[in-house]
Amino acid sequence: MTAEPKPILSKGALIFATVAVWLIVCLAYELHRIAVFLALPPSGDLYAHGWGFQLFAFALFRFPVWLVGLLVLLIVEFTVLKRRTPDT
Repeated sequence: MTAEPKPILSKGALIFATVAVWLIVCLAYELHRIAVFLALPPSGDLYAHGWGFQLFAFALFRFPVWLVGLLVLLIVEFTVLKRRTPDT
């Protein structure tokens, strides 16, 4: 009889790690995208050429898309974890 190998992370720790990595990647990508945009010469809309407006636009338009992606990732993770753990 061989025992099942013990998982490296518990379910809670894995979910926390997933959310933490998602948050770091989301912030890094969006900060880079905004920094690249702000490095360009200003267009006609000067109000849009500032960190405040860019962060507001991110929160309004892009963050919900990132959040849906996180929810899909967590649903897949829950589904996979549910199948891999034995019923007790």
